[in-house]
Amino acid sequence: MSIFFELLSAINNPDQQANITQLSAIARTIQQVAQTHHLQPDAMQNLVSALSRAIGPALQKQGDKLGPDQLTKLVSKLAGENGASLVQSIISPQMMQQLSQIVGQKTGIDSAVILNALPTLLPTLMQILDLGRTTTGSSQNPLLAAFLAQGSHADLGEVVKFTDRLLGPVPPVGAEASSGAY
Repeated sequence: MSIFFELLSAINNPDQQANITQLSAIARTIQQVAQTHHLQPDAMQNLVSALSRAIGPALQKQGDKLGPDQLTKLVSKLAGENGASLVQSIISPQMMQQLSQIVGQKTGIDSAVILNALPTLLPTLMQILDLGRTTTGSSQNPLLAAFLAQGSHADLGEVVKFTDRLLGPVPPVGAEASSGAY
């Protein structure tokens, strides 16, 4: 099952935390990153795809070391409010540089742009994966499990593409109030 369909399943499952509001917020963040770094939607999707393929094996290794319950908790922490600072405390500047160069080679996007976007994009990708976490107190996360099962073929870029199709254009933060609707 593709990651996007696993995400839709999580949205439709009351025992998982995913909802359209959260998905819209994630889409808005990705759009803001694209706008900030002057990336077209296709380039942004390619960036997310390459980045998710690069982090998939790293998350799998962490899962093998920590176990699935602890990995789910780690992803939740990285997806949380302090995700950007946690990511930067876990991933050294040298590793961030290497990651940006690898993703840059695969996408053709300047590695400096990618390096600047990583502190926002990595927690955002963790937010996508965290949407599959259960609300029943269990630490199971079928969405994260599906992502890990795909290994280096895991592609969150498809989530970006299909989310854009599902939600249509997501208005920027604050635009809802100024839309002119009565």
